Amino acid sequence: MQAKGLIKFFLVLLVLMCAGQLFYYYPTYQVEKKAEEYAKSAGTLASAENRVTVERKARIAYLDSMSSVKIVDTKLFGSYTYQDLKSKQLALGLDLKGGMSVLQQVDLKSFLEALSGNSTDENFTKALSIAKEAQKNSQGDYISLFVAEYKKLAGENRLAAIFGRNESMKNSGITLESTDAQVQNAMRTKANETVKETYERIKRRIDKLGVVQPNVSLDQSRDIIVVELPGIENPERARKFLEAAAKLEFWEVYRISDPALANSLMDADKTLKALQEGTAPDSIKNDSNNVAGPLFSVMQPNGGQMSLAVTGVTEKNKREQVMSYLKQTEIANKFPRDMKFVWSKDPIKDPTGKSSNIYELYALKRSMGKEGPALDGDRVTDARAQSTDKGGAGIEVSLQMDNQGAATWAQLTDQCARDQNREVAIVLDDEVVSAPRVINKIEGGRSSITGSYTVQEAQDLASVLQVGKLPAKAEIIQENVVGPSLGAENIRNSLLALGLSFLSILLFMSIYYSTGGLISIIALFLNLFFIVGALTSYGTVLTLPGIAGIVLTMGMAVDANVIIYERIREELAEGKDTLTAIKEGFKNSMSAVVDGHLTAFITSVVLIWKGIGPIKGFGVVLAVGVIFTLFTAILVSRLMVDYWTGKGKDIRFFAKFSEGAFKNIHWDWMAMRKKAYIFSTLIIAAGVASFFTRGFELGVDFKGGYKFELALDQKINPDVLRDALTKAFENESTIVKAVNTDNTFDVTTSYLISEAGSESQQKVTDKLYEGVNAALGGKVDKAKFITSDASSTHIKSSVKVGPTVADDIKSSALWTTILGILFIGVYILFRFNRWQYSLGIVIAALHDVLLTVAVFTLLHGIVPWSMEINQDFIAALLTIAGYSINDTVIVYDRIREYMRKYSNRPMAGVINDAINSTLSRTIITSLTVLMVTFILFIVGGAGIKGFAFALFVGLLAGTYSSIFIAAPVMMDFSKNLDLSEYKPEVKTEETETAAAKKKTKAKVSE
Repeated sequence: MQAKGLIKFFLVLLVLMCAGQLFYYYPTYQVEKKAEEYAKSAGTLASAENRVTVERKARIAYLDSMSSVKIVDTKLFGSYTYQDLKSKQLALGLDLKGGMSVLQQVDLKSFLEALSGNSTDENFTKALSIAKEAQKNSQGDYISLFVAEYKKLAGENRLAAIFGRNESMKNSGITLESTDAQVQNAMRTKANETVKETYERIKRRIDKLGVVQPNVSLDQSRDIIVVELPGIENPERARKFLEAAAKLEFWEVYRISDPALANSLMDADKTLKALQEGTAPDSIKNDSNNVAGPLFSVMQPNGGQMSLAVTGVTEKNKREQVMSYLKQTEIANKFPRDMKFVWSKDPIKDPTGKSSNIYELYALKRSMGKEGPALDGDRVTDARAQSTDKGGAGIEVSLQMDNQGAATWAQLTDQCARDQNREVAIVLDDEVVSAPRVINKIEGGRSSITGSYTVQEAQDLASVLQVGKLPAKAEIIQENVVGPSLGAENIRNSLLALGLSFLSILLFMSIYYSTGGLISIIALFLNLFFIVGALTSYGTVLTLPGIAGIVLTMGMAVDANVIIYERIREELAEGKDTLTAIKEGFKNSMSAVVDGHLTAFITSVVLIWKGIGPIKGFGVVLAVGVIFTLFTAILVSRLMVDYWTGKGKDIRFFAKFSEGAFKNIHWDWMAMRKKAYIFSTLIIAAGVASFFTRGFELGVDFKGGYKFELALDQKINPDVLRDALTKAFENESTIVKAVNTDNTFDVTTSYLISEAGSESQQKVTDKLYEGVNAALGGKVDKAKFITSDASSTHIKSSVKVGPTVADDIKSSALWTTILGILFIGVYILFRFNRWQYSLGIVIAALHDVLLTVAVFTLLHGIVPWSMEINQDFIAALLTIAGYSINDTVIVYDRIREYMRKYSNRPMAGVINDAINSTLSRTIITSLTVLMVTFILFIVGGAGIKGFAFALFVGLLAGTYSSIFIAAPVMMDFSKNLDLSEYKPEVKTEETETAAAKKKTKAKVSE
């Protein structure tokens, strides 16, 4: 083998690099061990019912306290805190660790409204709304959708008329004469800047959330921010933290005692009543005998018993009705033009201190010569949560402003103090959080926000205010919450699958291939070591599909050794000595190994390119696995074999029982091809018929909606649970499935899926509790009905997929499948230089995909595990296509070799001989992969069972199609092919020997 020194150098370098990456685990393990001890100690003081919660909080508190402490400080490795070390480790995905992930889409509709100066142009506002709706079912970006809609509506009118007066657009070169294309480009540039700034601010917010190893990334092509928060305990808190715009404003207020407000309210109510009755407003008198009008029927005006800053109060569910009255043109004209109505953030408290269902309405006043608030939060430089009294009973958020803010604040408070100590409304995200009365002028730029905050809420508010308001609103369009118990279960099952797969491969290879098998196991161990080190260095987040990728890589690594060893055995069977057989075996098997692995690499590239979320991670693991498999299986294995034989030690590639396996087989495969065609056609046809009659079990990521995994503490009929939940979800489409025998159910619903805002998730969860509680006879504790590891009824995990994301996922799935098979077909065309080979490969791959899909549509709802068509299923299909092609390439490679060698024989006979000679490789390579896939299916857990089953079915189909589909199709489309075309252009061993004899004879004659 050439360049042994270079291979050794890279081997040592990789070992050192991966060992260096793994070094970071030990000191963090020591910290986490102490955290566990601290948590157990805290748990001993808690009741049995609360012990798990107490221990979890204590563990988090300990790790949080260590996050900035240096735990490694050496000259060799440098200085690292616990947080630094965790960032250099292989992060676990939510399905393994528990936590929360969200996709946030930046709301460019409100951005364009602001960029236009809040234009009221009818075509503009209509185009914004249509584009927002179209975005849910389109792959186009929002700017392009808006421009297309505006052109349809506005005709000859230009966008420059809307945006040409904006200062920032003018700075971009936009004038009233600019074309629509120029305006669109400027809007896109501004939007990109806004999206990036929104991403940066959300990222800085998350740094203050106290999550270990958060992962935040930006998909700028879709204006989407991806946030992963492993180990997060309170999803509702995280939602508020992420979605809060943090738009802080300080306003003057109208008092109820001001005639401008009081008289306008009376006039508004009177006008509404007149409009309702169809009479003139002047005919209605406001006296004690008159019934209140529509406005005062839903809102109680402040009679002086509350703060004068309060305009009136109403119940939570009546707020929209009040605002709809106040926004009517005839009513809005009754009030001063500088007035703006806003609700309180929190409901008022009753005399016992409990929150009521009543909210306050405030009338804000544009003042101090400004169109908006007197002062906004951009001037805040620092925000901190602190107690309002020595006893620590109250909590507030103190604010510090910059010099300009301090000057404005002093002017505003001085003005309010002089005006009968008027109140200042502190408004956060268009809700009044407090309206303190100003007694004196406040200098120095200090102020505070008070309210009914917990310590955690005040700290969160201070954190978001420190970072500042978001340039644009970011809506959560997809959410995934996994409880810690489910994450721990997934880790346990995945590690068990990994261990059993490694053990089974070790036993099989060492027994079947003797010494050669042990060498392959060492290479496999190095392969795993390199993969983990590379993924850690790359910053990959390891998920369940990622672990499946590692398990499959193990099978693929063994495949490469099997191909090489079987070729060595063939060379030995021809009577060659061991060293020659090893040399020829590695050389002659190289094309099959490389071709098979390159097709898998093409698959992984397509998954990385077009995949979304965990599927992209699966593609990364697969790509890394292919690279290191080629290195270890070909180069490192050869290095070890040469080392072993160089020491004069005997090396064997078979045991006594396996020495004659698969020898002297002479089956006529091509004679069976028509029966195989019929068999495959019947199964696929049955799948097509099932599709039109039964359909697919589409996953929530393909159709959108909410999905919950429920763990119940008592047995219940799924139909009873379904009926109760359908009623709770107001007859919206609801699916309930039992996922195993442990009273665990998957619940999927489309209820409120199109409603934006963090409150929608809570509404759906409340309805879920309502239905489950009704089904279980009212015995469910609502406080425990959250993502928890408690033994009682609870939500183990939840997923929200909005229409926009579902559409993106479907498009991604379609393109990954088409492009994956297409690119592999092109590669085979290039590699074998015959379109018949590419056609056979593509048809065989499509056959395997269609057969797997047929099985899924035939069996869903029958077998006791999930048969959903989702992202994992698409990854499985592409992996199936890659593995199918891997098997087919082995057969094709031998067919091409035999066609060159036996060009005068009938094609069917040549193909039969080629298949028979490679049958051992085909069966053993498929057997090893099927073995690890079966283990993954049995012990991998419910979350990955459908994925593993798809792989198992597809790999069986791939083994079958390599012999009965790919080779026959290639032959049937090569009827008129002259085998003499395959005569070798290079010298074979036989011709070289003949030439040497001829040369020797010539010398003798001379």
